[in-house]
Amino acid sequence: MSAFSRLSRHIQEFVYAQKWPALHSIQEEAIASILGSERHLLISSATASGKTEAAFFPILTLLEKETPNSISVLYVGALKALINDQFERLSALLADTSVSVWKWHADASAAQKAKLLKSPSGILQITPESLEALLLRSPEEIPRLFCGLRFAIIDEVHSFMGTDRGSQLMCQIAKIERWAGAKPRRVGLSATLGDPESAAKWLGMGSDAGVDIVLDDARRQVAILADWHKKTPGSEESAEERYYEALYRQAANSKSIIFTNSRGEAEEATAKLRSLAARKGDPDIFYVHHGSISKALREEAEEAMKHDEKATATAATLTLELGIDIGRLEKIAQIGAPFSESSFIQRIGRSGRREGGPPPRLYFTYLEEVPPQESILGQIPWQLVQMAAIIQLYAEERWIEPAVPKPCPYSLLFQQTVSMLYSLGELSPSSLAREVLTLPPFAGVSKEDYRELLRHLLDTGYISRLDGGGLCLGHKSEAITSHYSFYAVFPEEEEYEAFFEGKSIGRVNRLPVQGGSFMLAGRHWIAEEIDIAQKKVYASIAKGSAAKLWSGTSGELHSRVAQRMKQALTESEMYAYLSESAKERLSSARAYAKAIGICSSVCSEIDSETLVFAPWPGTKQARAWSLALKNSIVREICSIGSIEEENGFAYVINTPLYPDAFMDSLSRAISIIGSPEALLSPKATPYADKYDSLLPERLHVKSYAANMLEF
Repeated sequence: MSAFSRLSRHIQEFVYAQKWPALHSIQEEAIASILGSERHLLISSATASGKTEAAFFPILTLLEKETPNSISVLYVGALKALINDQFERLSALLADTSVSVWKWHADASAAQKAKLLKSPSGILQITPESLEALLLRSPEEIPRLFCGLRFAIIDEVHSFMGTDRGSQLMCQIAKIERWAGAKPRRVGLSATLGDPESAAKWLGMGSDAGVDIVLDDARRQVAILADWHKKTPGSEESAEERYYEALYRQAANSKSIIFTNSRGEAEEATAKLRSLAARKGDPDIFYVHHGSISKALREEAEEAMKHDEKATATAATLTLELGIDIGRLEKIAQIGAPFSESSFIQRIGRSGRREGGPPPRLYFTYLEEVPPQESILGQIPWQLVQMAAIIQLYAEERWIEPAVPKPCPYSLLFQQTVSMLYSLGELSPSSLAREVLTLPPFAGVSKEDYRELLRHLLDTGYISRLDGGGLCLGHKSEAITSHYSFYAVFPEEEEYEAFFEGKSIGRVNRLPVQGGSFMLAGRHWIAEEIDIAQKKVYASIAKGSAAKLWSGTSGELHSRVAQRMKQALTESEMYAYLSESAKERLSSARAYAKAIGICSSVCSEIDSETLVFAPWPGTKQARAWSLALKNSIVREICSIGSIEEENGFAYVINTPLYPDAFMDSLSRAISIIGSPEALLSPKATPYADKYDSLLPERLHVKSYAANMLEF
C-alpha cells in the first residue's frame, strides 16, 4: 500500500483540500514507521517542510480507529507561543473529527483545564513547566489522565537536548510511564540536528524500544549579506547613523525579523528604527518580541507578522527562533554573530518557508565600538570573525553542535527529589533512592553522592525524617514547592513589572532610578513611581536616550566555532557575502593577527614583558583557562603579572618569560593542579544552575567542574 492510502479518509480529504500534489518524502517515511512498527521516531527536516504533518497524519489515523478513554497524545512544546500556534493548526485539522485538542500552560484558561481533568481525551499540548505542576500537584490523577497514552511528541527537540529542561522532561515521561502504566512511543521533531544518532539516543533514553530516524538533509540555497560598521574617534555619532540607516533600508518595506543576542539589543534596535521612521514620515511598522515584554504586546507582534500583505519588522531574541508559523517572511536580519550554529540554522529557516518562493535572505550587521588604543586584543573585530566562522561552517560542512547531557545534573537531582516526596509522600531512604535514581537522567549518579545529598538536605531542613525512619518534605521544601517558580529548572530572574496607564508593558530585571528613563517594548519611559515591595514601576512616555535594564549571560560557544574563527583570520579567501566595509575590516584584522602571532602560535611574544597566549577555546575550555591563569600556583610558576582577556579566545599576559619557557612552566603548573575541581574554591564556585546553592559544597564543586569546564 502507498503511504497516502494508509491514512484515514479524513486525513486524505485534508490533503486534497490543501491541493498538495503529493506527500513529502519525510511524511511517507514517518507514516511507514508509525503505522508499521512500535519504535520511537525522530524526524529531522528543514523548517516548513511538513514535520508536524509527518507526525500527526499517521498518529491521527490510529486515533480515529481507536480512541482510549484518556489523553492519547502528549505534545510538549518549548514555548507557550509555539503551543498556541500548533493548537490553531491542529484545531483546523481536527475540525471534523471526534479527536479533541487541549492546550495547557500558564495562559490557558482554568475552565478548559477543568474540562480536560473531568473528561481526559485526545491531544494535550503542554510545556515542561506545566507538566511538572500537573505531576506534582495531582499525582493521583495521572493514571486516569494518561492510562491510554500512546504517543509523546517533543517539538523542537534540539532545544531540549543537553539541557536541564530536557532532562526534566525525560523524568516526567518516565513518571507518567510508571504511574499510569503507559508505554507511549516518543516522536521528536527538529529542524537543526548535527548528529541525528546522538539525538535518537537522547530521545530513547530509558526505553528499550529502538528509534527510527527520518532525515531530510537537503541543503537550501541561502542569500547572505554580511555588513560591518565601525566607530572611530570623533565619528561615533555618524557611524551609528549610517549603521541604523542601513538596517532600516533592509527592514523597511518588507516582512522581516531582526534577531539579536540580547533583550537590550532588541529594544535599542526597535527604538532607533521607530525614531528613524518618525523622522522620515514613514509608518511605524516596528515591533519588539522577547520574554520580558507583556503577553499582550508579544501577541500584538505575532499577529502583525501573520499578515502577509503588510510590511512588518520585529526585533526579537530566541522567542521567535522556534517554529511559530508567521507566514511569508521575506528577510532575516541578525545583529552580531549568533552564539551557535544551531541558532544560525534555526534563524535561517524562518524565511523562505513557502514552497516555490525565493530562498532565505539573511542580513548580518554589527556596529563595532571604538577599542581602547592600549588594548592589544581589542583591535580584532571578534564579532565579525565569529560571524564569518558560523557562516563558513554552515557552507562547508553543515556542522551543528552536538548536544551533550550534563555529566552531573545535581541541581535537577535536588528538584526531582523534592518533587518525588511532594507527589508520593513519605518514602524510606531506599525507596526514594530507587524512585529517583532510576529516572533516566540520573543513571550516572552514584549512590554515595545521593546519600551525601540526602544527608545535607536533612541537615538543612529540606527533608525531614519521621519517627519510623521514613523521609518526607521539610519545612524549607514546603516553602519553595508552594510557589510556581519551582516548576521550572532554569534560574529565575528577579523582575520588576512596568505599567503605563494601568496596563503592563513588560518586565525588567534591574530596578530603574525613580525619575530616570528606561527602555522597554521598543520605547523610552520615565519611572514616575516605584513600589519596591510589590516590584512594580509606574511609567510615563519619555523622549531621548534611556537605560537598558536587563542583565544576562551570553551563549555557549563550541570549540569548533572558535577553531574556525582562527582559520578565518589565517586563510586568504575573501568571502563573497561580505560587504566592502566588512571585507576591508577582515583584511586589516588578518594583517594585525599575523603581526601579533595570535594564530601562528599558541604563545607569541609582543615585547620583552608581554606575551599573547591564544588557545582558541570554546566557552567551557575558556572558563577553565581563565581560572587556571588566575590560580596562585600558575601565577607563581609562570611569573604572571597582569592579564588582559578577550572572550576567552586569547590572553595578553605580563611575564618576563619567553614563549617556550612560559609554555613549559604552564604545563608544569597545570600538572600540579591536576583536575578542574582543584581550580575551584568551594566558597567562590559560581552558581550555574538553579538549585546549586542548596547542594553540599563537594557536590556543587563537582557538578560545576563536570558541567561547566573542559580542562
